[in-house]
Amino acid sequence: MNVLRQELPDVDESTSTHQWDDWHEVDIIAPIAKLRAKWTWKDQGWGNKKGSIRVLLIRDGEVLATQAIGGIAGHEDSKHSDTFRKGHLIDNSACGDTLKFQYLIGGGGGHSLHIKNFKLSVYSISRAKSARK
Repeated sequence: MNVLRQELPDVDESTSTHQWDDWHEVDIIAPIAKLRAKWTWKDQGWGNKKGSIRVLLIRDGEVLATQAIGGIAGHEDSKHSDTFRKGHLIDNSACGDTLKFQYLIGGGGGHSLHIKNFKLSVYSISRAKSARK
């Protein structure tokens, strides 16, 4: 099994919006067997909680799957991790696809999102095994 490890850029954003912001893209070289992420995050520290993260599986410009990661950010810095071994994103992945990570701050005024030390591990099925499928 091959492992691709990346650290995504920190997010320190305070522009309240209901739109997803593009954050980072990862090109995959083989079908995904497992996706693991670890990070520290928080929102503005008061009021409604809206901050969240998701990853899109994209092939030839078309979104094939969307996976929420980590739920909703809390008011205090907290360490979080998620691991995925099944689901549309994992099951539909193929060589040449792109994983696009996005975050949502939340609209309504006063919202912010702070993500630090986001470490991503993408475990891929070896090329020899994926060719036999």
